[in-house]
Amino acid sequence: TPYGYVYSGANVDNYVTFNGESWRILGVYGEQLKIVRATPIASQKYNNSDSDGNVWGGSRLEQYLNQDTDGGYYYSLSADAKNMIADGSWDVGACAKNVAAAAAYACATATNIYNNVTYTTPLTNKKVGLIANYEYLYAAENDGTCWGTSGYDYNGGCQNKDWLHPVLTNSGSSSAWTLSPNSGYIYSALYVSNAGYVSDDYVNGSGGALPVVYLKSGVTISGGNGQSGSNAYTLSYSGA
Repeated sequence: TPYGYVYSGANVDNYVTFNGESWRILGVYGEQLKIVRATPIASQKYNNSDSDGNVWGGSRLEQYLNQDTDGGYYYSLSADAKNMIADGSWDVGACAKNVAAAAAYACATATNIYNNVTYTTPLTNKKVGLIANYEYLYAAENDGTCWGTSGYDYNGGCQNKDWLHPVLTNSGSSSAWTLSPNSGYIYSALYVSNAGYVSDDYVNGSGGALPVVYLKSGVTISGGNGQSGSNAYTLSYSGA
């Protein structure tokens, strides 16, 4: 990919134990691992109401994921897990639902203005996010077809070549949110449907949420072979 290594293909051995749970390694960004929870948390709204808009920073879901007081997601993590998490750099530029991977990456990583709303990226100094739209698209097998296919058309077969599809669709709801605001409508954000295509919904709608974190550069894989269950990778951290 243009920005680093992302696991791609239908079946990849990227399971890792984190916070006493099953997570997956989304990719390697510089010297950092980026991981995604293998099962969703309870269905969530992207924002409190449609009128609050679709900017990720300050949205209901962004605040809930990063809240370090009782009732927040970050608060629920173990002390060891928190100690491994780095402040992330989250690509939150607005995108259309019907673009392919390269175009999705370009819009997510660029500050852009749509309908008089400015989407400034990256958002930094936040611990927890979601996958970006382009990460779902790049997680499909690089077979000469999928990376050039519109996300809106991914259910034509590319969803079956994408390991993130079953992860995202294990949400208990009909869709799972991505970070990405919809560039076509300021009251909606992009999601991945259970069928595997990228679409959008009002921010006040409910969708699955799979937390994503960056790990500190000192976190290393200390055991396991990446397979699910007892063979998942284990982590160690030598820093403070």
